[in-house]
Amino acid sequence: MLADPGDLQRGNGETGPESQHQATRTGPRRVVDGAIGHIFGGLTWFGVTYGNVLWFPLMQQEVPADLLGRASAVDWMFSLALAPLGTVAGGALAGLIGVRLTLIIGGVIAVAAGAVLLMPSVTEPDRRTG
Repeated sequence: MLADPGDLQRGNGETGPESQHQATRTGPRRVVDGAIGHIFGGLTWFGVTYGNVLWFPLMQQEVPADLLGRASAVDWMFSLALAPLGTVAGGALAGLIGVRLTLIIGGVIAVAAGAVLLMPSVTEPDRRTG
């Protein structure tokens, strides 16, 4: 017997009212989950935008003018090329250790990457060493 298409969309192979109840959230819990998702999505978008506002002028200031096009191309190439690899790695990791732990590990990596802002050489690019 074929599974209900709704079960396939929910990511489980089980059928019946029990599996539908477990996979679907209704009422206030669903609203709260949606609100939390929108809040964190907005914070992420703010962080990316803020980083870009700082990154692009810094590139123009620090990279020699005759190399700026090449440096920008390499920057974009790595930024865009690594995104699909991260998606594949995240999916593989979620398959191995579960979605919850994968998201926790991703959050830890994001916080660690944000910790670079604590370095004086990053927060004060005008201060030269040596």
